[in-house]
Amino acid sequence: TAAVLAPLLFAVVLPRELSSIWGRRWLLGSNASWPRDTAIEILGLSNGRLIVPRGEPASVRVAVRDRGRPTEVVWIRLIAPDAAPETATLVKFAAGDFRFELPPQQQTVTVDFWGGDGRAGPVEIVPVDRPRIAQLKLVYKHPRDKVPQTFSFTGEEGNVRLLKQTEAELTLWANVPVSTLEVAADGYGMSAARDRKSTR
Repeated sequence: TAAVLAPLLFAVVLPRELSSIWGRRWLLGSNASWPRDTAIEILGLSNGRLIVPRGEPASVRVAVRDRGRPTEVVWIRLIAPDAAPETATLVKFAAGDFRFELPPQQQTVTVDFWGGDGRAGPVEIVPVDRPRIAQLKLVYKHPRDKVPQTFSFTGEEGNVRLLKQTEAELTLWANVPVSTLEVAADGYGMSAARDRKSTR
């Protein structure tokens, strides 16, 4: 009798949300989380990953929303391959605004955040190379030229001047795949035919 009355008593006494979670956990073996007063959100997160520039310091921002007493302290725990886990305290900039200055990273690390009764993570912090131009090639042809001319940049040249009526095609290679390339030219009839992707 007690085994039957106890669940019914809890269902009557507890609020509807709590009794629903309690029933799922107790009777159905669910691992549904209990409601929390503190919600932690990592800004800039995408599919559980945070992208940062490789080898450069980066700022990790955390937004905290409290239903009760404001959270004053948020911690971060970093777990890197072949290194002991590290725990640090985030800096509070304002109510609900916490930040952590991540040291330069060369490899992916896993982090967890907690403060009040809120938890967030695990989150992967993934360092990637910043896009940069690895190679430039200019193919141009003036009406007086019999064949197109090719000019390859090495990074030491100054401005390249072309005569009027010259048709030119500029090709670049980036160190990482790029999705969009914008070309701007003042006073010239230059346009980008299409965006290109290249890792060469």
